[in-house]
Amino acid sequence: MENTKLASKKETINGIAFKETVGGIAGLAMDNYLNGVKFSISMWEDYSKVFNSQVDHLLNLQQEYIKAGKGFYEKFPAPTLWNGIPSALDNHVDSSVDSQKDYVESVRSASDKFAKETLKLTQKNVKEAFSLFDYYVNLLKL
Repeated sequence: MENTKLASKKETINGIAFKETVGGIAGLAMDNYLNGVKFSISMWEDYSKVFNSQVDHLLNLQQEYIKAGKGFYEKFPAPTLWNGIPSALDNHVDSSVDSQKDYVESVRSASDKFAKETLKLTQKNVKEAFSLFDYYVNLLKL
C-alpha cells in the first residue's frame, strides 16, 4: 500500500516536472522565434532605409539634370526652332517627375505599413500557437 502511494506521488512529481520543463522550453522557443522575427523585420526596415536614401539621391540627381537641361534650352534665342518647346517640355517633365515622386511615396508607405502589419500579425500568431501548445500540455494527465 505504501509502495503504491509512493509510486503515485513519484509519478505526480515526475508529471509536474515534465509539464514545467515542457512549458519552459516552449516559452524559450517562443521568445527565440519572436526575437528572430523582430530581427528580420528590423533588417528589412534598415534595408528599406538604405534603399529610400538611394532613391532620394537618384531623384535629386534627376532634378539637377532637368534644371541643367532647362537652362540649356533657355539660352537659345527666341526666334529659333526651339521657341516654345521648353515651356511645353517643362509641363510634361514636371508632371512625370511629380508622378514618379508620388509613386515612390506610395511604395514607401506601403512597404512601411506591410512591415509593421507583418510584425504584429506574426507576434499574434506565435502567441496563439504557443498558448494552444501550453493548453494541450496542461491537458496531459501525468
